[in-house]
Amino acid sequence: MADKSEIVVVNERLYHLGTRKGEIADNIFIVGDPARATRVSKQFDTIEHEISHREYLTFTGRYKGIPVSVIGTGIGTDNVEIALVEAFIAHEFDFDSGTRYSDCGQNRSRCQQS
Repeated sequence: MADKSEIVVVNERLYHLGTRKGEIADNIFIVGDPARATRVSKQFDTIEHEISHREYLTFTGRYKGIPVSVIGTGIGTDNVEIALVEAFIAHEFDFDSGTRYSDCGQNRSRCQQS
């Protein structure tokens, strides 16, 4: 059996963060305490998304015109890893097909859809 990790999407939302495609900016602050995420988000010029799911709290908005997100992960390195992986998935995968689109870190002519 091949070792395989799963991307869990329920109702178009990532399982742990509870975010939909497009609800996390490219620029992300990761903080442990969800209350700190709230404090960081108060510095944003605008807040477009506020998602609280499980122990995670995510805000996405703009700071000085730049799209930014802050994710409060709660306690533990496991939670940080989950947040980073799901934030990556939010940018790299098509939720409908489960297909990852990337240049695979190499010349695009040699890269295949995975």
